[in-house]
This record gives sequence, C-alpha cells and structure tokens, in this order.
Amino acid sequence: MAWTFFGFTLSLHPDHEYIAASPDRLVYDPASDRHVHGLLEVKCPLMLYQQDLTPREACKQIESSYCQVTSGDVRLKRSHRYYTQVQGHLGVTDPTWCDFVIWAGPGHMSIERIDFAPIFCEDTVLKPLINFSPYHNPSRQPIIISTCIQILCH
Repeated sequence: MAWTFFGFTLSLHPDHEYIAASPDRLVYDPASDRHVHGLLEVKCPLMLYQQDLTPREACKQIESSYCQVTSGDVRLKRSHRYYTQVQGHLGVTDPTWCDFVIWAGPGHMSIERIDFAPIFCEDTVLKPLINFSPYHNPSRQPIIISTCIQILCH
C-alpha cells in the first residue's frame, strides 16, 4: 500500500462550529476504491506491548473491551466508545472512511477500514452534542469529540 499521511490539528463541524474533531492523521490512499482521503485513528495499548501480543492474540486470549476477531480479522466492536469516536470524527470532517489501527509494537499491528455511518453519527454523536451545548457550554467553546466520548457512550 502506498499511503501518505498528513498531520491533523482540529476540524470544526461546518454547521455547528462548537463541535470539533481531532483525528490522529489525514490519510491519502490513491488505491482506495472509494474516496482517496480518509482518517487515521491509532490506539497503542500498553498491555499488548508489555505482553508481546499481537492484536489478534489479545482478542482471542484476553476479554477485550474494544476488539473481536471476525472471519479471521481483528475488528473494532461497534458497541465500543472508540467506534463512536471514529464516527464522530468522520461526521465532523469530510472523509468517508477511517483506518483504525491497533499498534502493539514492531510487527504487531492490525488495520481495519471503517466506513462512515451517517445515521449512527447523527443519532449517537451529533444530536447529543447539539442538545448538550446550549445548556452546558454557553460560551460555545469547541467540544472536542475525543474528550467527551465517555459522556456520549453512557
């Protein structure tokens, strides 16, 4: 794969400028059969690195809260807050996919391309933040999705 990564700081929602996203990187993938630009979200669980486990081994051996092995591939659980975070980032920015990476040390990595789910994003991320903001954020300072994901997932 010939990917190019670009730094990413903060992106504001085009209609609700007080909702912000800060994905790890913007990805350019010219081989993509969809849009060539996507996002990158990387998780580096220290436990996997310390135990020298691949993400696949960890999903099988440890009751993982965020991943599962499906058809031989490591996949992010759709019920986990990291999925909500990815969808929120996609809903604020323009790309239609995000490469979710679990990195557990050299040679121990999994990548899952997650597509944007607009209805999930609207119902689970954007509507709650839009409703939350006038009452709890009257100054309209940007609410960064990754910092309030715990609230959205409860």
